[in-house]
Amino acid sequence: MAWSTQEAGPLTCCAGALHGLAVERAVRNGVGYCRSLDRLDIQARGSLETDMSTFATLLNQWETRSRAAQERVETTLTLYRHDLVKIKAFAEIYGLDEQTITEGLLHAAIHEAESAIPYIKGEQVIRTEEGDEIFADVGKTPAYVEAEQRIHTTD
Repeated sequence: MAWSTQEAGPLTCCAGALHGLAVERAVRNGVGYCRSLDRLDIQARGSLETDMSTFATLLNQWETRSRAAQERVETTLTLYRHDLVKIKAFAEIYGLDEQTITEGLLHAAIHEAESAIPYIKGEQVIRTEEGDEIFADVGKTPAYVEAEQRIHTTD
């Protein structure tokens, strides 16, 4: 069986994994094959590692988005007209849809509201940390956490 070979310049594939690597193209019975040469330089090897790292990062991003999409639920809400105008303006200037803007704003607002619930020191010591007594919260936080956990398990 006869092989004909030729050295080629950089070969790119759809994932870009071979970009910048020296490869050898071979034709055997009319079918093309590619294999990397043994004389790859350090820079090309670094390029491959970088490309694989980029690909791993992309896969992680897809996995995160997939999990986030599974957590989403659709609901209907009523807004003030002037708030809807502002949402549309944000969507326009950032090139995003209104749903994405609304979701982000609501998520940030909920996070801020949770953080703003005041701690009200009770009389009961619930633990000691580094010698300091930690007192029970008699404010709204315990009731909020309880309601959140109860609703989460029933929905």
